[in-house]
Amino acid sequence: MVRPTASEGNKDIGIAFALAVTRPAAGSVIMRTGKLSLFSALRQCCPSAIRSDDPYIGRFGLKEIDFNKLLEKNSFVKVRDRSCC
Repeated sequence: MVRPTASEGNKDIGIAFALAVTRPAAGSVIMRTGKLSLFSALRQCCPSAIRSDDPYIGRFGLKEIDFNKLLEKNSFVKVRDRSCC
């Protein structure tokens, strides 16, 4: 069985959302996980673009790791936060 991936429409929504709520700034960091992440904000604003646990509804939505990979491919810089360790 093939693992469902996010649809192109949901990917476009994710990128458009990220570009709308962020702006380039020197030294700024965007959280990749947790309650302050872009994915968490996208989940609150557009839950239909997020993959749910229901196998029939939301099957082609974005998962957090797919969203982060999509951001990296679209010129968002990956920064590791090791302040918790």
